[in-house]
Amino acid sequence: MKKYDPQAKKCQDAIRLKYEGEEYAVIAKEIKVPLDTIKGWFEYGGLLYDQYAEYRDQKNEELKEEALAMLRGAVGTATKMLIALMGSKRDDIKLKAASAIIERIHGKPTEYLKQISDTEPDNYDAFLARIEQRRKERGDL
Repeated sequence: MKKYDPQAKKCQDAIRLKYEGEEYAVIAKEIKVPLDTIKGWFEYGGLLYDQYAEYRDQKNEELKEEALAMLRGAVGTATKMLIALMGSKRDDIKLKAASAIIERIHGKPTEYLKQISDTEPDNYDAFLARIEQRRKERGDL
């Protein structure tokens, strides 16, 4: 049985192809290594098991960072679109756009109520007064 160096081109190609979603049979044919050898490389404790996991994690992190960068670049456009939607002729679209903007600035109403209500209010009028006071302090009025 032939010994393989995990750093060899064939092994690195096998790792890349597996990450790209190729089946073991395709990998075996592509790099000219027996199918059983490829299967053995990637099984738990196999020659490339740990190396593949490291490669996969690194590539996934790179993809995540790339996606986040793209999303950050789209925030301005998304904000402009929400503002533009507030000028819609349809009231339901206006409401959804306005709500989305408010929630991004102030949080969802349920989150806001949780912040101001540590316990169940004994006196509903006092509870509403606290809400009103907090809104004044935050400049929400």
